[in-house]
Amino acid sequence: SLIAYIHREYSHAEISVGGFSQGASMSSMLADSATPINHLILFSPGLFLEEVVKPPSTAPVVYISHGRQDDILLFSNAQKLKLLLSNAGYEVKFTAFEGGHTIPAVALDEAKHLLDGDE
Repeated sequence: SLIAYIHREYSHAEISVGGFSQGASMSSMLADSATPINHLILFSPGLFLEEVVKPPSTAPVVYISHGRQDDILLFSNAQKLKLLLSNAGYEVKFTAFEGGHTIPAVALDEAKHLLDGDE
């Protein structure tokens, strides 16, 4: 409801939602929100979705980063999330990195470039 409120009050605002770990997992659940979201930034998400339907109007660009050695949330689940969203027609940018449950500088830089419209 907060996102819908912001969209109503600031109709020209670009809305981006994201998080790390559980925050990323919960943010991913907004992928098929009826309220327009420009970007979903998901650092080391879990797989909370079983299916997703691309919204009829606009769908967010999704950025996912995940460490191959993550022992908290499985790397394979991030790959499944990417596939799920890609198969539904979302534009998904995926960064795999060597490391665990963290956000490396390269992921922050790529997310910043996406938000700045550099990609």
